[in-house]
Amino acid sequence: MNSLDIGKKLDIVLKKDKSVFDFVSQLSNENELIFFGGAIRDLYMSSEIVVPRDFDIVLNSSIDIDEVESYFYRSGYAYRKNRFDGFKVEIGKTEVDLWYLDNTWAFKNNKVELSVENLTSTVYLNLDGIAYNYNGGRLYNTVFEKAEKNKEIDIVLQENPQEKLNLLRALVFKEKYNYSLSENLIKRYLHFYEKDSKLAEELNNLQIDHYGQAKMLKNNIDDELQTMCL
Repeated sequence: MNSLDIGKKLDIVLKKDKSVFDFVSQLSNENELIFFGGAIRDLYMSSEIVVPRDFDIVLNSSIDIDEVESYFYRSGYAYRKNRFDGFKVEIGKTEVDLWYLDNTWAFKNNKVELSVENLTSTVYLNLDGIAYNYNGGRLYNTVFEKAEKNKEIDIVLQENPQEKLNLLRALVFKEKYNYSLSENLIKRYLHFYEKDSKLAEELNNLQIDHYGQAKMLKNNIDDELQTMCL
């Protein structure tokens, strides 16, 4: 699938809810918008067009954050600050996480050289390494394509403030897509399992906090860990 295909599918999705489409259109008039991660991955992998429940959008912009917040306030959007020093905006039933490119953790902490092209190299899991430049109509998917080609979930950038959450997400993806886990990834499970006998319980609690529900049965998490670590 190429940039044009993703752009067309994204436009179809956005236009299913006029308020979401208007929000994105208005924001893109003065900011470069990079759609990042799960929503673009799902559009890429699915033959059907399913409306995501949320979007991650990275702003590549020189406009001050106070001006962006003022726009939300004037437009009557419900919003709050998120963990990226950006905003979580509620538009009807859709939630949008927005943050500035240079506030991406790996850029902010000088782990990866700052650029739009390098955004997909800031992720922990290769399945998250996909982004679409809404203004420029360009798809960045080199990292993701490797995962899809090999049917293997691997680590892109190990240094991450939410490593255990990403280890939980890797198990969810393994079950969802029937992909294997790389040797590097298995070593990280071993690292934490040797330190914490209650790792399965911790990962189960993380999924409830992150997803608001259980994506995997706790017994399945425990079985996966025991298969890898015992």
